[in-house]
Amino acid sequence: MNKRIWISVSLIVAILINIVFSYFLINNQAFKMLYQKYADLPKSDMQIGEVTIDQPYFQTHQLELTDLVAPYQLIIKNEGKYYHAYQSQVLQEVHKLTDEPITVLVDNQPQIDPIQLDEIMGEDHIQFIYLTKISLLLLEDMVEIPEGASTQFKVNRVILPVEKPGKVYFVDSVNKSFLEGRIRRSIDIEQLFAAIATGSADRIEMAEYEINRDTVYLPKESLASPSQVYSLEKVPENNFIDPVFEGANFDITQPDLNNVRSYHTYNSSLMIDDDTNIMTVNHHNNQINGLLRSEEDLVTQKDLVTQKDLLQKSLELAERFNYWGEDVRVFSEQNNQLVLRRFLAGMPIFSDPTLPDYGASKLRFTSQRSQLKLEKLQMSLVILGVNISDLSSPQLVESGAEIAELLEEQNLKFSKFNQIILGFEWQKDMENFKKVNLVPKWFFVVGTQVYSIDQLKDGSLRIMLQQRDARTNA
Repeated sequence: MNKRIWISVSLIVAILINIVFSYFLINNQAFKMLYQKYADLPKSDMQIGEVTIDQPYFQTHQLELTDLVAPYQLIIKNEGKYYHAYQSQVLQEVHKLTDEPITVLVDNQPQIDPIQLDEIMGEDHIQFIYLTKISLLLLEDMVEIPEGASTQFKVNRVILPVEKPGKVYFVDSVNKSFLEGRIRRSIDIEQLFAAIATGSADRIEMAEYEINRDTVYLPKESLASPSQVYSLEKVPENNFIDPVFEGANFDITQPDLNNVRSYHTYNSSLMIDDDTNIMTVNHHNNQINGLLRSEEDLVTQKDLVTQKDLLQKSLELAERFNYWGEDVRVFSEQNNQLVLRRFLAGMPIFSDPTLPDYGASKLRFTSQRSQLKLEKLQMSLVILGVNISDLSSPQLVESGAEIAELLEEQNLKFSKFNQIILGFEWQKDMENFKKVNLVPKWFFVVGTQVYSIDQLKDGSLRIMLQQRDARTNA
């Protein structure tokens, strides 16, 4: 009986299969539709662990001047206590109130008055802090410069006193000098401070510490902050050949002993380090290089190159070279050299000390006969792909008191440092450039050099600073 049932079922299945295939043989359009259904499914050819990534389409990420000079930190002083607030949330609330700059410059003659500046900073206030000193002319989204007023004054803080409504101070806290300004008259001051309060609802209490010629704010309690794991993508080097050579014929040099390949002409070279995926572009100064030879690239002012000139030129280059999809900000500027640093979630990216600096784009310019030209550009070819949240792990970030203890153990003082910054460290194990782990850590800046808190803990920072002092005093 069971055998008869099985035979009957088999016959029915066979008949159905025959009908389906007969349908597709007769109706060719139906077969095409079935094929297309599966052909249209997303295809992928890269995989990391259980995370699958579609083949990326690389395009340059456009930057605005205000992106490069955005503040790094927002500190609120309330009833004598300091608090860190997430400045992106605050700026978002402020922009809901107005699209105009919230302040106007009143006096373009700097005042050098450490005592008055101490009084200003001693009162309750809101201050926007920048990683490096920025020309006031560049803070277009923060301050309006009245017509006819001229200033090259550089600031690293903008302070809005709470107890002096309407007042604003543009401060160089290193040189203890400032310019005065006011909140724009069209803005309701109460609404402005209310918007800032709304955007800064999530606060972290901070303590103030004196560093070399300045102050820094560090958390009163240790913080738990997750690492960030991302897949990595390499921008094809062919994407850079035309921006460098612009159609000119070039020669190719095979990898040397250091595994560096070179595309080059008499005037320019594009070098790729296959071990590190760092790209270097060099232009010789014997004539205007192809990158910057158009009439619009001429600097229309004297031999003096301003910070604005450098940043505008950097923006032009970013249109051709920047594939980093997140924030990029000015980290340092000295002697016609710029370091633009990659940011993620409002924090700068540095590298493990044994690695090249994957967080930095380094640019060196030269000025000749009223022309500003790129001399050297160095940057990473690898960029972030997909965030792999499952691999993220909690990390402990030290409090200010714990940093003070570590410094004391190493017989070091806060006054040794120009800046102490919370950022991400790019870790060594990249699984052949397939993924990266970005770990939150404290970084200590001395001049243009950056050291991690791990170098403080193992004593290597103390030794390097002793060697630096010895060279300086020699």
